[in-house]
Amino acid sequence: MPNIVAYIVLFAFPFVAILLFRRLPLRLALIWVTFGGYMALPDRAGFDLPAIPKVDKNLVPGVMAAILCIATLAEASLRVRRLRARGPAQVHDRAMSQQGFLSARGQSVPDAATITLGEENAIPRRSLWITALVLICLLNPILTMMTNREPLFYGPTFLRGLTVQDTWGAMQTALVMLVPFLLGRRYLATATSHRMILKALCQMALVMSVGILIEVRLSPQLNSWIYGFQASSFAQHVRAGGFRPMLFLPHGLWVGVIISMSVVAAFVLVRSSTGRTRWIWAGIAVWLFCTLVISKTVGALGLGILLGAGVFLLPRRGQLIMAAALAGAVAVYPMLRSTGVVPVMDIYELTASFSPERAQSLLFRIENEDQLLARANEKRLTGWGGWGRPAIFNPYTGDRTSIADGQWVIAMGTSGWIGYLGIFGLLCLPIVMLAVRRRADLTLITSGLVMVLTVNVVDLIPNATLTPLTWLLAGAVTGFYELRKSQKRTISPAAVPLRA
Repeated sequence: MPNIVAYIVLFAFPFVAILLFRRLPLRLALIWVTFGGYMALPDRAGFDLPAIPKVDKNLVPGVMAAILCIATLAEASLRVRRLRARGPAQVHDRAMSQQGFLSARGQSVPDAATITLGEENAIPRRSLWITALVLICLLNPILTMMTNREPLFYGPTFLRGLTVQDTWGAMQTALVMLVPFLLGRRYLATATSHRMILKALCQMALVMSVGILIEVRLSPQLNSWIYGFQASSFAQHVRAGGFRPMLFLPHGLWVGVIISMSVVAAFVLVRSSTGRTRWIWAGIAVWLFCTLVISKTVGALGLGILLGAGVFLLPRRGQLIMAAALAGAVAVYPMLRSTGVVPVMDIYELTASFSPERAQSLLFRIENEDQLLARANEKRLTGWGGWGRPAIFNPYTGDRTSIADGQWVIAMGTSGWIGYLGIFGLLCLPIVMLAVRRRADLTLITSGLVMVLTVNVVDLIPNATLTPLTWLLAGAVTGFYELRKSQKRTISPAAVPLRA
């Protein structure tokens, strides 16, 4: 159980979010509230009250970021109206460049969004496909409930049918999940914002590396020491004669994939920088890569090497094509798995030649996924819903005999093909469409952010590492895809007022 410190930290976070939005530009504040909230807040602390979503680390940062973004824009809009009421809008205040704050005086203010975002407010052309996928994620629980009213019996185990209350809870969960996506889509759609995300990801990983070094040496105990509980089995984090760090996340696998994303982000910043700055980012990249190695997460290490090599060796279009190929394969993975296209047994035999222990773990996953996929195919369109209904149970003892590891099989079992395409469509479709559509304004920063997102998307096949960070990055990529081609002019960052 979480201790009192966990609850104090959780409910003090809104005040931290307000402080960040008062001290930082809107986009940086949004990034750090999302990143910092997920990385630092306790995983199990919270309150599950009737009729509202569970108040925890997934809800609090997203809701606070949404409220404060709206409040910041409203405040800026009010300021602009007051200035224009006195005559030509002139501001004598700070302005933001990509590196921080610069002085700007006597600059005209086009609109409130320009003040808060620090650059011209490009008007997006909202994609009907993206909007439809958002609606599918929000409304699919209704279809799932309508096809799962019956109870299930497994010996002494009873699983009740779904009710309207369950549907309402599932829709709330979907909305909480999508809040970072919608915020990233609205406020982080430009190359300048993408650079901020990459820098923040690397800076966050540098802070994490300190905790990783501690837990690699002393065992994953920071969460227990500070918040009073162990998030997952300690035995799963004993690796290669040492320990796999866990920090304040649900599992060490989450730490591995986030560090892997930060390594690819650092590679992007190395390639897009020049002079002394490039050498600084190169040093950071080496440090983060070493941190990834000692984190002892083989899958994340492999993804970091693969996508990192793509960042260094491929041009912008090549990076998008590589990312689109991987994302497209993830989007149709259940179909490929059902038809036997994925050579899982060949992968198992290859793994066995290196590590029999890891091969046995992989075989266990493969067998579980086969059973769960067969179970999901019994209600392939809408899934089984929650309360353990997609799982496999012993028909006599009622014991649960299956474990769902990958996000793809969890989505298929819970929401069926409709829900799966809603979730993975939002994650994968923008990547594929960016590769299809040629954009003259595509930069190495944006193509690099796509590669960073692809690391996490591919990791959703073996693991359930779908986090608010994933959705924020997906929203930023989607927002860039939806920007009108005519919106290419930008105001010099050094000349754009931020706040009065």
